[in-house]
Order: sequence, then C-alpha cells, then structure tokens
Amino acid sequence: MNKFLSSFLVVVFTFAVSGCGTIIHGTSQNVSLQSDPPGATATLSTGLEVTTPEIVKLSRSKDYIVTFEKEGYKKKQAQISRDFNAKATILGNILWLLVGCAVDFIAGGAWTLDPEAVHITLEKA
Repeated sequence: MNKFLSSFLVVVFTFAVSGCGTIIHGTSQNVSLQSDPPGATATLSTGLEVTTPEIVKLSRSKDYIVTFEKEGYKKKQAQISRDFNAKATILGNILWLLVGCAVDFIAGGAWTLDPEAVHITLEKA
C-alpha cells in the first residue's frame, strides 16, 4: 500500500470514530466566575478553588456546584449544568450518527455548559 493511500485511510478512520460535537467545540468549555464584591473564593464541586473574577476551563461531561465565600458575607451557591447540544451532536454526525453520537456523549462533546458566566452578588453576614 502506498504512503498516500495509507495516510488517507488513517485520516478517514480518525474522522469516522470521532464525534462531530467533540471535533467542533471540544470536550471542555471556559466558564467565567464573578462575584460582587470581587475577591471571593469560588470552590467547584471538583475541588478546584479560585479567587473571583476568574475564568475556569471545565469538562463538558458533568454538572458543577460552585460555592462562593468571602469573609463578612453569607456563603452562596450556583449550579452549572450540562445541556445537550443537538446541533453539534446530531446534525454534525449525519454520516455516522450512532458512532459519532456515542463518541460525543462519552467524550463530552455532546454537551454545553450553562451558564457560561456565573455572577453572584454576596450579601453581608
């Protein structure tokens, strides 16, 4: 088999086993965490801890709870949920629907995190 044909087959195989949602928008997403007042500690359910304002890169494959805390203020929580992205998953996998969708669901490309920006106003304790 010549090099061109083998390279072509590798490319075709790679696309055939890849989900389009995963290829188009990836398996992670940037989410903005903001608080009023700024400088709060935002702790995600994964254990990741940042100081607001901050942009975090999160896996699209799960939901998150974010806890905002700052001295002198009441603790507040927000949820970041994964929503099914039909456009990228179903329409993007028209040629190999079952395999492509399965890859997207497993890898996380079938999902979009919502909201993309979490803004919390903390109340004084």
